[in-house]
Amino acid sequence: MAMKKWLKGLALTIIFVLLTSFIVFPQEVHGKNNEKYLVVVKTANGQYLCAENGGGDMVNATRDKIGDWETFEVIALNRGYIALKSNNGDYVRVSKDGKNVYADSDKIGNRETFQLIGLKNNKIALKTYDKKYICAEDGGGGKLVANREKIGSWETFELKKVEENTSDKFELTAKADWNSVTFTWTKPADYKNIVGYNLYRGIASGKQSNTPITDFPIEGTSYTDYNIDKNITYFYALRPVYRDKTLGDVSNEVSVRLGSRTTTIVLEVGSKRMYINGQREEIDPGKGTVMIIKNGRTFLPIRAVIEAMGGEVEWRQSDKRVSIYLDKNEIHLWIGSKIAKVNGKSRETDVSPYISDSGRTMLPLRFIAENLDCEVDWDGLTKKVTIFIGK
Repeated sequence: MAMKKWLKGLALTIIFVLLTSFIVFPQEVHGKNNEKYLVVVKTANGQYLCAENGGGDMVNATRDKIGDWETFEVIALNRGYIALKSNNGDYVRVSKDGKNVYADSDKIGNRETFQLIGLKNNKIALKTYDKKYICAEDGGGGKLVANREKIGSWETFELKKVEENTSDKFELTAKADWNSVTFTWTKPADYKNIVGYNLYRGIASGKQSNTPITDFPIEGTSYTDYNIDKNITYFYALRPVYRDKTLGDVSNEVSVRLGSRTTTIVLEVGSKRMYINGQREEIDPGKGTVMIIKNGRTFLPIRAVIEAMGGEVEWRQSDKRVSIYLDKNEIHLWIGSKIAKVNGKSRETDVSPYISDSGRTMLPLRFIAENLDCEVDWDGLTKKVTIFIGK
């Protein structure tokens, strides 16, 4: 009889704790509606539990500010038992030896199940499946473990319901160029207390490095990252940095993959203009030179076109040699000669480069474009040439 009274009293204590913490778990929490019950878990010294990276990593007790990583969804199980879900959807679990607590499980099992123990003053303890208690070492500020035999101040927590936080919410967007990614973002509501932003990068979703890609917080609301490789998918996330040196909520994640260059250049016979990815430029800036057809081949001053591709052009007066460099390709042509060198090997062209009456160096477009591994589309009807670089 005494045992039954004790159990009844414990159940009432748990209910009291939940009610006074504004956490109420109706029957619907088991699946009859989609409402989330979000909580933060506060340690004895006032710091909050945090699922590093929003989940998929360790759970520590090191945060002074509430954000997405410090917010957990409570999943009500059997009477008096719960599971905790991190921001990215992973469940909190204890390691087999109880020396660590993680938020990296995709389903609820024994190690993801906790008994909610009601204490005095609206406090709680969390008991694991093997009858050990969750502990914030030193009362908070460090590691979380699950190997304590009894409840003390370090094993005592405060559970508080929170609404979905929107004060730090902002939108991160990314635009890829052929050799860089430019990021822009909106300002959070509390932007006046922000000194900058930390941008994080990783090669797996939700697995950004803990170290920002810049040594100091980024000022403003845009940044261009050049330190990236092609054909690798990168995942980025952003966090505001506040004056008190705390970090705000993490932004949405964006992914970027740079392939080969995708520059498109459109030229037209008789026109002094060309279009680079839709932007109009002069073929021979300030000179008014146009692309022409001579001996059945198209000729033009090549420098602006090559530079638009990301390459370089050099002129050697001593032997009237034009050198073109793009990526690993190297082409040498000589005025008046049909012999060229491509990547160290001699090649014969069917027409010779020449210098026009206006003093412009005119080079055969097809030979150059094709030996730079470009794809070229020739439209005989409109006399337009479209060059695709790295398509």
